[in-house]
Amino acid sequence: MIQIPIRREKLIVERMGKNPERLTEVVIKEGKVNGFNYEELNNNDSLHITRSHYLKPQIAQELLEAITHLSSASNAKVRLEIVTNCSEHQIEHQNICDRYQ
Repeated sequence: MIQIPIRREKLIVERMGKNPERLTEVVIKEGKVNGFNYEELNNNDSLHITRSHYLKPQIAQELLEAITHLSSASNAKVRLEIVTNCSEHQIEHQNICDRYQ
């Protein structure tokens, strides 16, 4: 795990040793953390991320339903990641996700 400050900085990856070499350089144009723009967050905001194990869609639906009944649900955002072993299904899933963007 690598922790780096992300606020509009440059990430440089170098190979160290006898023959040091710059492998890549990435300019981070937008300051984002876990999908949030810094402009969307207040200075006092912090991110607390909760993850589940891989779930069947029916169980995921029940999990989301339970979360919607929490008093803290209005402060939550959900990012959905669907994992499948079939490219055709992946395209179908992406099309559905795109409809709700």
